[in-house]
Order: sequence, then C-alpha cells, then structure tokens
Amino acid sequence: MKNFPTAILLLLFCCCQSSNTPAVSKQNSPDLPIDFRSGTLDEAVELSRKEEKPIFLAFHASWCPPCKEMDAKVYVDGTAGEFFNSSFINFKIDARDPGAKESIRKFGITNYPTLVFADQHGDNLLTSAGYIDAAQLLRYGREALADFEKLQ
Repeated sequence: MKNFPTAILLLLFCCCQSSNTPAVSKQNSPDLPIDFRSGTLDEAVELSRKEEKPIFLAFHASWCPPCKEMDAKVYVDGTAGEFFNSSFINFKIDARDPGAKESIRKFGITNYPTLVFADQHGDNLLTSAGYIDAAQLLRYGREALADFEKLQ
C-alpha cells in the first residue's frame, strides 16, 4: 500500500505527458482527402469555366463495394487530395441521383466506380472504370491535366 500513492503519481505524470502532445488539426494537415462536391455535370462545367480547371467526376453507387473501398483507401490519400484539390473541380455523383442520369448516358457509364476527367465544356478527356489505387489515380489525373492544358 505504501507504493500506491507513488503509482498514482506515476500514472498521472504519464497521462499529463501524453496530453501535452499537440493535436494535429485536420485543416492544417497536408494529408487532406479529395474535397468532393455533389451536384450535376452542369454545375461542374460552370465551376470549371469560372475557375479555369478541368473536372474530375467520380461516379459511384452506395451498393458498390469497390466504390466504398475507394472512399476508404484512395480518395483519402493526402498526395491525391493535395493534387486534385488544387488542380481539378471534384464532383462525386451518385448513380441513383435523378440528376445523374444525363451524365451517365453522356459518358456511357455501365460500371461503378467510373472516373471521368473532363474539360470546361464537359467533354471527356479520360475515363477509368473499376477500382484503382491512389498511385494510378494520380497518374490518370496528371495525364488528364496535361491534356487539358494542351487545349488551352
């Protein structure tokens, strides 16, 4: 029992030491995920023209396991987030959204996830269907950005 107060003090000391570690604010972290907006292709085109950036459209479905995996592993990648947030207008479009039907038809989407990179007119620069990892997403993004810049 004599060691009990010492043990309590030691425990409190350890707790206080770990709480002095500064918390990392997600807003200040370079590891931010891709910042997706929701909406229609027309809204994406309008923003693309205004901001003079290409469009990245991620078509997904709530019932789609590869879509959920991309949400959990790919779109949260800090390098991808930094690149896409600074270089693209990012929209995530739910296949079940009534406003998505026109875009789904326009791009001939039959599988999910499908990623479409488009110019400021909504014309396709590059498409990818199915799961891809963050490294491949970055390669496609860089390729689409280079194609977009050639059109300018």
